[in-house]
Amino acid sequence: MKLSTRRVTVVAALLAVLALASAGFASAAAPAAPRHTAQAKTRTHSAAKDVRCPHGHNRATGQAIYSDVQFPDTLAPDQTSQASTQETLDSMFDGLIGYNTRAQMYPDLLTQIPSVKNGGISKDGKTYVFRFKHGMVWSNGTEITSKDLAFGLKIDQDKASGPYCDAGCNVISRIDTPSKYTAVLHLKHVDAAFLGAGHYPEIWPTTWPGAWTNAHEAALKLWQTPSFNFESSTYPTDGPYQVVNFVNNDRITLAANPHYNIMSCGPKVKTLLFSAYTDNTAMIAAAARHETNVTQDYTLASAGQLKSNHAFKTMINPGFVIEHLELNQDRIYNGKPNPLANPKARLALALTVDKTLVLQSALNVSKATAKSVVAYPFLVSTPRFKQPYADTKLTGQWDPIAHKYVRSGSAKGIADARKLLRAAGYPNGFTVDFQTTTAPTTRVAEQAAICQNWTRINVACTMLHTPSTKLFGQWDTGGTLDHGQFQVALFALLGGADPDPLKEDFMSRFIDRNQSVHSPINQNYAGIHDSVINNAFSKSAATLSGSVRARYYAIAQTRVDQNADWILLYYRPVIATSDGHIKNVSDVPTQFGPEWNTWAWHQ
Repeated sequence: MKLSTRRVTVVAALLAVLALASAGFASAAAPAAPRHTAQAKTRTHSAAKDVRCPHGHNRATGQAIYSDVQFPDTLAPDQTSQASTQETLDSMFDGLIGYNTRAQMYPDLLTQIPSVKNGGISKDGKTYVFRFKHGMVWSNGTEITSKDLAFGLKIDQDKASGPYCDAGCNVISRIDTPSKYTAVLHLKHVDAAFLGAGHYPEIWPTTWPGAWTNAHEAALKLWQTPSFNFESSTYPTDGPYQVVNFVNNDRITLAANPHYNIMSCGPKVKTLLFSAYTDNTAMIAAAARHETNVTQDYTLASAGQLKSNHAFKTMINPGFVIEHLELNQDRIYNGKPNPLANPKARLALALTVDKTLVLQSALNVSKATAKSVVAYPFLVSTPRFKQPYADTKLTGQWDPIAHKYVRSGSAKGIADARKLLRAAGYPNGFTVDFQTTTAPTTRVAEQAAICQNWTRINVACTMLHTPSTKLFGQWDTGGTLDHGQFQVALFALLGGADPDPLKEDFMSRFIDRNQSVHSPINQNYAGIHDSVINNAFSKSAATLSGSVRARYYAIAQTRVDQNADWILLYYRPVIATSDGHIKNVSDVPTQFGPEWNTWAWHQ
């Protein structure tokens, strides 16, 4: 990969973030489930209190086209967990805090990042002062004030939102608004991940004509009403662009928001156009013909083809992206006992996958490249890029027969996998329903290679290929993962520097099919019920000690490996292209693509 110096820069930044976290009050992260209150944007912008534009807005001209091989399932920010949707939401919403190309926090709606030094955090870590920039407005011209944050807390505490506060803002006891531009957040107890993991609430206008006049009405619209989809300019947004046309599975047109003044006096590009392609080959060809200016969401399989094409610039950076398998642990699947409810059966599958060979075959990369990104802990740990709290000692798959970690796919691993299947009551193996997306095509290749591995222990696959809008769809739309309609699922997960948001993927209270009120925060698709994991995530957040957090996250990572709750496959870099038509395009480790700063793009 090209950007080895970039990798070192990012690691250094994250180590600095970790040092802050161990001091108790800051660590950079982006939530696992996209939240418009924590957009991954960057800026070297001054923290001026008044953001009005005395000389008028920028004169926006021209068009920028950006693309992916997956189309958004919805543009309602509280009804989606799909990564390709976030690419467009980045241009529609600003948040309290943003994250730059080094995963460092910067103030977006706020004038400064709260700290003990600037008086924004009390010495006991239980009071935060958020100071808002003056003169910011919603897309209908209504001013954004501290009361919108207090209103957001009421929405996120409402049952109709999940409640969303179960993901973090339940640590808040109350929000005071002593002035229009000041909010004081009082915590019940210290929360090491409060800023870094975005445990503050969403921010929404206190009223929106024709939609809500109180928090419960807002919660119902934002979280439970699919038709409230943000697919036009009539919805409440505060970002640089508004949607003016939405053609499902084809294109999205966004126009410059005439009221936008948060990070600039309006964007400089007049129109953004999202154009979807059927596969990476078609998207790369279009980029080479300059039919699209920015492309993204590639795997390593495309790296060689991209770098050899000089019609555009290829950006390859490390990121918090994990390609993995989730194993459904429900006791009953399709009316029959589910073999994967037994941890011995799951471990047999995990011990059999030769990850290096799978990556070499499916991604067409060298053995050295494959080995450099093979994953075991669920926090990113590669030779050149390590996520804070990643357990660097966890370098293999737990083998309960050998009582040690072994390389998955090794002769020892396969032999013991067969013994585990016999002990689980499946001496002749079994068949699993294996789900993955229809794009990128490399994922289908990964699936085929993994299933070929499993034939060595007489486990067969029914290989199912589902569009991303269906696989990641929410409960009301019959989402495959939400409803547990899989035994094995292969997909990528995007996290952040702070591991806390991953609790939504592992803690038992986030299993959506067990809830009466359904919410995108419930992403424990595997149906993991484990008191050790629950306790580890709870204890790691309720401390200001970096060493204590590291100990609890190590417990969680070990537990996931030893129970084969997930099978980690590899750590995906963030890969995107730009043809030079648009300037200020760069990607970030907290996103799949580079749309984090479209307000700063220009021709």
